[in-house]
Amino acid sequence: FLHGVAAELLGVHPLFIVREVTLDTSSIFIFVYYQFVFRITENLEMAHKQRVAVAILATGLMVVSYGVATFSYIRYYAYFPHILNMALAFSSVLLAMDYLERPEKKWWCFGWAAVLVGIMFLVNRQEAVFAFTMIVGISVLRLLRTYNSSSRGIHPKALNRSRVVGYSVLALIALGIVLGYDLRHLIIGSEAT
Repeated sequence: FLHGVAAELLGVHPLFIVREVTLDTSSIFIFVYYQFVFRITENLEMAHKQRVAVAILATGLMVVSYGVATFSYIRYYAYFPHILNMALAFSSVLLAMDYLERPEKKWWCFGWAAVLVGIMFLVNRQEAVFAFTMIVGISVLRLLRTYNSSSRGIHPKALNRSRVVGYSVLALIALGIVLGYDLRHLIIGSEAT
């Protein structure tokens, strides 16, 4: 849809702008991936230049190795919604992490993460499940960390958020198990019988 709109605005057939669209969507994905790696190295004992180097190295490795068989993910999927969905997946995880770890961030960070996961679910469920799993995992790990001896350095507001979100996630998981909700129908659809 986005490619069709861009082609319409430019007054050309969508196939005539494949290279440009591939460059744009690939650049967005590469930028978001770089930001993701840079952000997750934030709490490591590394200098800023080292974090930049790690993010550049990880992004370079992703560019040359991320794909399916002989197809590069960035070239092959650039004209399909998957690559933008992966950018949304990493962005949603970053928003959730910011809400849990940074006391100055507002509730809307977690709300926007949920909105992005919802958009991904509508476009392609695979990336939505990927992002959801990462957010759940991070939430539970942050909850466990609040009871660790290293929690002394955590801001009280972030500590409270991590516990509320972590316990909420665990409660939802337990509720899903107790109710026997079959997630296959949600994830795969009606074909999962």
